[in-house]
Amino acid sequence: MRSFYMILLAVCFFGSGAVAGESSDDDRAAARAAVGHFGATLKAALGAAMAKGDLVAALDVCTDEAPHIAADVTEQSGITVGRTSEKLRNPANRPSDWQLAVLREWQADKASGIDISGREYFTALPDGGFRYMSPIFVKPPCLTCHGESLSAELQTALDARYPTDQAIGYRVGDLRGAFIAQK
Repeated sequence: MRSFYMILLAVCFFGSGAVAGESSDDDRAAARAAVGHFGATLKAALGAAMAKGDLVAALDVCTDEAPHIAADVTEQSGITVGRTSEKLRNPANRPSDWQLAVLREWQADKASGIDISGREYFTALPDGGFRYMSPIFVKPPCLTCHGESLSAELQTALDARYPTDQAIGYRVGDLRGAFIAQK
């Protein structure tokens, strides 16, 4: 009789047919894949615009195309994806409390000399959903729009679109923000 109760407890606690941790591992992999697809698609669109030498067109990618790319990935995967940062350009990307806590932890660790390049955040939620974040680091091409000195044309376009822009002054290797995935 005792083994019956142990099985019943396991089914209620872990779900029928699932091995403990299996769902979380699958969810983590799905979150990584969705964020990877979003990041790669966004990077390709930005690269194409920058290759034309039109920085305002690259800004258009982040302003106009990025939300559509995120929506497409969300629709395809069933996982809500996006970006966030402590230093915002687009107020629509403001971090939630939990996202801000993760960003601050990563930033503090990085400032302490800890390598956070392989870091990610994942937590399974009681309702079967999850929260996921992976860091975005500044690479040389990012400095064009997020560096310490911007072209006059780009600065004018940024001022017009994002009058409260904080997403400048970065250096290569800085933590720019994070890709997020939620379900």
